[in-house]
Amino acid sequence: MISGSIDSSVEVDTYTFEALAGDKISLNVSSPDSFNLFPQVMVYDSDGNLLESSSEPTEVDIQLSIETRTTNSYTTTRRNPQW
Repeated sequence: MISGSIDSSVEVDTYTFEALAGDKISLNVSSPDSFNLFPQVMVYDSDGNLLESSSEPTEVDIQLSIETRTTNSYTTTRRNPQW
């Protein structure tokens, strides 16, 4: 499990991890009521191709699940989009 926090509306957090082909990855991002965060979560492969993205401007909790196709490095980025 990787844990982090976004402390401002313009912060971007990026995490890179290794996964085997067929691994199931679950990403959960939630915002406390006191922070005006509507998170956007993106997952990229090692070539920088966007594999999955999740963002709804009215959602404060995001759950994103993917199954990896290849054994590789993957990167997830979390940010608060500027609507």
